[in-house]
Amino acid sequence: KNRGPKEVERLRGYMLASLSEIGINPELVQIIKYELAFGYHPYLVAAAARTAGHVLNTSQASLVPLLLRYLDDRYKDDYVDLDNYGNAWPLKKPTNVRLEVVKALGKIGTSNAVLSQVALNEIIKAKTGSFFASDTALISHARLALNKINSTHIAQALQFRPRNDII
Repeated sequence: KNRGPKEVERLRGYMLASLSEIGINPELVQIIKYELAFGYHPYLVAAAARTAGHVLNTSQASLVPLLLRYLDDRYKDDYVDLDNYGNAWPLKKPTNVRLEVVKALGKIGTSNAVLSQVALNEIIKAKTGSFFASDTALISHARLALNKINSTHIAQALQFRPRNDII
């Protein structure tokens, strides 16, 4: 009541990001998928990306392609604060959609490792003058996410390696 569209957007995003700390149920996964599939506004998309990083079921693999579309340089990203409700500048804990996407990939990227690895490598290997080259925080987080995916992927492969010494 008496809230403008931007305020409603921030409130929905703040609630979505807050729910990632409480726990995620199947209904929330559908909301996350919807926001990632059709979202445009940075506050809601960043919140959906953060929350996607906390999904712990078979839905993870379907979220990865939805997350990756926000790494495209045509997406108009902006800084938001998902940890503090309101719109007070300077932001206390600034983040943006791409950073939340990269962090989410570090958490759920093994569910679709090849897609995640390709996208993260593109950020890490950005050449001077390219879109990602000047975003050192994003590159740093992409490196951390890729290392986590690679180490988890290797550990999973070693678990399922057939043992020849058991007869």
